[in-house]
Amino acid sequence: MDRVERPDSQLETVEAVFEDLMGALSRMKRGGLYILDSLDALSDAAEMGREIDKATFGAGKAKGMSQLFRRAIKKVEAKQCHFMIISQIRDNIGATFGRKYSRSGGKALDFYASQVAYLAHLGELKRKLKGVERTIGVQIRMKCTKNKVGLPFRTCDFPILFGYGIEDITASIDWLVTNKQHRRTSLSLDDLKAIREEAMHVEVDGADDIRQLLATNVIAGWSEIEKSFLPPRRKYND
Repeated sequence: MDRVERPDSQLETVEAVFEDLMGALSRMKRGGLYILDSLDALSDAAEMGREIDKATFGAGKAKGMSQLFRRAIKKVEAKQCHFMIISQIRDNIGATFGRKYSRSGGKALDFYASQVAYLAHLGELKRKLKGVERTIGVQIRMKCTKNKVGLPFRTCDFPILFGYGIEDITASIDWLVTNKQHRRTSLSLDDLKAIREEAMHVEVDGADDIRQLLATNVIAGWSEIEKSFLPPRRKYND
């Protein structure tokens, strides 16, 4: 997978993103990753040339995003490029029905995206050491509201530790225990709880082997649960 980082690249408009994406795709072989962070920081060329007191309500940006996807989606697919867009949600003021939140950029993103995931902040993770308490991370819940490559409307909870990232050992143990799948592993419930407590603070001995063991059992347990919700009857013959 090709990976080119340009931290000094400050793209300001949707048009600039399109040009930069096309340039990246032309240099890319097969398989790549392009991350746009973030959608809310973008404007459009017409708004940049307009007076500050002339409101546009994001119409030009939404139109530009729709054009970007229509022109770029086939090239992104041909290169097998993963195009990730990060954005923030905001309150949808005056909404009586439907979603109570909205996102800038119009509806084109939801229409063309293969997956749409929303993240919610559940709380802070704290640790007390030598009488001093600090926030060491946050607990996150993710819900996949659209999924064209799997089953939609699934949720998962996981901790993110500052300076480290997602603590996958803790997340896997929490899922196995919550869904009563911990018996699949060769570890006892007490051992899993001890590993979980250790993983939140220090490096676990044999972390790679434990991570692989937990991941294998999470995948097996998840597949078994999801298959149990499918209708037992068949509509079409093989």
